[in-house]
Amino acid sequence: MVILNTAYFGALTAISFIAQSDQAKNSWASQTRTCTDSAVSLTTQLANAQVSLNNAEAQGGDVTQARLDLAAAQVQLGQFTNMCGCMTQTLSKLEPLNFPGIVGFVSCIFAFITINSLCCSMGCCNGDREEDTPRDTPKKQGGGTQMNPMFSQA
Repeated sequence: MVILNTAYFGALTAISFIAQSDQAKNSWASQTRTCTDSAVSLTTQLANAQVSLNNAEAQGGDVTQARLDLAAAQVQLGQFTNMCGCMTQTLSKLEPLNFPGIVGFVSCIFAFITINSLCCSMGCCNGDREEDTPRDTPKKQGGGTQMNPMFSQA
């Protein structure tokens, strides 16, 4: 779990720093340009449809289906506006996450080291456990891992 969290916070930090770059901002703006360009067109079309509906009502025709279509178009425009608002704000909301990402990443590294140190000091990661050792072999005192010298003297 610690390794998974380390990867998560590392990715969060990387994404945050990427979101602050000018290249990412320019790319994001070009990808979300549809929202800004289409919103004006859709709002104009909806206003024209409302005017046409008002004219049809004034003439006394059956406008039940036209009212339903206009109501559905208003709902769709609202959903489109909300989606575009979310999309255009995503990059700016990722920018301030670099400090929490760094703190989380460092905390996970610290936890990884601490957990492994605790395991080794308690003898959990010792290769010679009681159930693994033959009965006639003398048992070590103190548990834990044994340190082997790097250079043995002959």
